[in-house]
This record gives sequence, structure tokens and C-alpha cells, in this order.
Amino acid sequence: MGTSRKIAGMLERIAGETGFPKELVREILLETPHIEATKEQRDIVFSAARKLGLDFEALRIGKRLTARREAVEEIYKYVENHPEWSRAEILDYIRYSAELMKRVQRRALPDFFP
Repeated sequence: MGTSRKIAGMLERIAGETGFPKELVREILLETPHIEATKEQRDIVFSAARKLGLDFEALRIGKRLTARREAVEEIYKYVENHPEWSRAEILDYIRYSAELMKRVQRRALPDFFP
């Protein structure tokens, strides 16, 4: 059984264990910003996930891939809106975007990203 099928089945099992809707469980596990979930609900979901053996490493990798995809999509859309740009200008924009992300990361979490 593939990882995605294990996680899909796991969402249903965690939802069943907690009594919460599957979509709420997904949003809590993905740590979706601005969701309607209390700290207690989050604790219950993560506790059930640990108890049922959720592969947190696979989940972490999935979150990282989502963040990367979103960054690439943002850059792609920006470049697409500037068809007059040369290859060098596109590369300059990509470098600028990467440096901007690094600066924000360092400012927000200086102890983790020196």
C-alpha cells in the first residue's frame, strides 16, 4: 500500500478515534493557518495520530513539498506576467526571491536559521 493510501486511511481512523470531521483532522495535521480548532482539539488529534502510528516523517515531507510547490507557483506566475523578460532577468528574479525568503526566515526564526 502506498504512502498516500496509508495517510488517507489514517485520516479516517483518526477522525473515527476523535469524533472530529475528516477535513478538520486533515487541517489540524497540516497545521493549516486560520482554522477553527481549539488547542484542545489539536492536542486530541495529534495524540490520536501518535497512538495510531501516523508516519509524521511522511507528513513533514508532504508539508515541505507543499511549501516548495507554492513558492515555485508564485514565481512562475510572476515570470509568466513578464513575457518581455530575458533569461537573465528571470534568473535574477528567482535569485531575488530565494534571498527574500532566506531573509524573512532569518528574521522570523533567527535561532534556527542563522
